[in-house]
Amino acid sequence: MIQHEVCESCKGCCRYDDYCTNEFSEEELQRHFCFSRHMSQTFFSFDKQKNKFIMKKYCQHYDNFHCDIYNTDEFPFVCATYPFFIIIKKSFLKHESTLHLAIDRNCPHWKLFLEQADKVDQIIKKYLEKDLPIDIFPQKKMHSLGYRLTLLDTQLPSIS
Repeated sequence: MIQHEVCESCKGCCRYDDYCTNEFSEEELQRHFCFSRHMSQTFFSFDKQKNKFIMKKYCQHYDNFHCDIYNTDEFPFVCATYPFFIIIKKSFLKHESTLHLAIDRNCPHWKLFLEQADKVDQIIKKYLEKDLPIDIFPQKKMHSLGYRLTLLDTQLPSIS
């Protein structure tokens, strides 16, 4: 997992202040936030009566400065690699898409993580071996959501 001692005091990546108490359907989470079903079920509580996901201030697994599913098979790929994301970049001229590793400059300590970019390769391989979901996000959508991404010149292993 990507980690640094500063993570324990920050936990900004587990927080959803802007969307606190909002309710979203699975389709809305996919369309607006690019969240897969696995991510939606992991991060947010589900109200069966309303058939909606409820966003609280923190991820549902984060309590008292601790994540209950940290480093387990339920731990989402996006959490294991944050502040790195795998981005799909579409080229309309060539009609192809390429995968890139990006870092989120919204993380207040993103510069400290740059030297850990090579760990993402190991995490990808681990998730592929265990047949766990790997989250890939469209670059254009991530920018529209307010992520300040910088694409890194890092070769990614084949993800299929």
